[in-house]
Amino acid sequence: YAITQGSLALISANYSLSGFTAAFLNITPRTITVTAANAGKIYGQHDPVLTFSVGGNGLASGDTVAGVFSGALGRVSGESVNGSPYVINQGNLSANGNYSITGYFTGALNITAKALTLSGAAANSKVYDGNTSATLSLGGAMLVGVVGGDQVSLSTGSAVGAFDSASAGSGRTVTISGLGLTGADAGNYALNATATATADISVRTLTVSATAVSRVYDGSTRAEVTLSDDRLPGDELVINYVGAGFTDKHAGNGKTVQVDGIAISGRDSFNYSVSATATATANITAKALTLSGVAANSKVYDGNASATL
Repeated sequence: YAITQGSLALISANYSLSGFTAAFLNITPRTITVTAANAGKIYGQHDPVLTFSVGGNGLASGDTVAGVFSGALGRVSGESVNGSPYVINQGNLSANGNYSITGYFTGALNITAKALTLSGAAANSKVYDGNTSATLSLGGAMLVGVVGGDQVSLSTGSAVGAFDSASAGSGRTVTISGLGLTGADAGNYALNATATATADISVRTLTVSATAVSRVYDGSTRAEVTLSDDRLPGDELVINYVGAGFTDKHAGNGKTVQVDGIAISGRDSFNYSVSATATATANITAKALTLSGVAANSKVYDGNASATL
């Protein structure tokens, strides 16, 4: 740039200016550095807008990035969650003549695993058995969210199921744990190791057995019984019945005893169903009678044991 001295004036009458000679101000390019900003995304998504910052001497006052640089940021091809983050390459940026780029500093595009969801996982209903274990039906289970062409499969070899309660009930929640992923691209995905399904625990049929007590004929059909059952170990049940009786009052062996009005109560009773009746067998033995008022007549010895009554 030319410098003019037209504004100069002599302050002494002893001198006169016979000419003005221009000089030049040489302006060298401003040195700067360019650093790519770190960025992140989820595997399978489009790359985010990649940005950078200017370091070194920075931009001159009033200058903007758009007015200084041409070109755009880019990155190397390929994508994977595993290994080192991908480097952003700024080599395709160029500065105008007022700036000199003395260094490019790379950033990182951190790719996080894509979360997959599971559909079609099922658990089988069962009869109350006192525990929370559940059998699973995972043949129709599918991974949702896999990027097209990726080799990812559901791993169920360690999967186990557990009901939210051991008690009988409809639509109980079953937690499925031990799920995993397999395949060449499995490392780019994340799957919650647990999933849920619903299934029923139906009530268990309680078998009540009656044992009847044999007795002597008394002209009635009454019977005494004791009851036993096949409840699961540790369950608390109380068994009551309304009445028990022989089918008829007559003496005999192996007679049927009918037990009516069987009902259950207690802490675990809602896990069971029971038949209201049961049968047993017992004997009614004949009643022994005694005889009174019978007399024999005395006699004179006649050489035999016969007697008149």
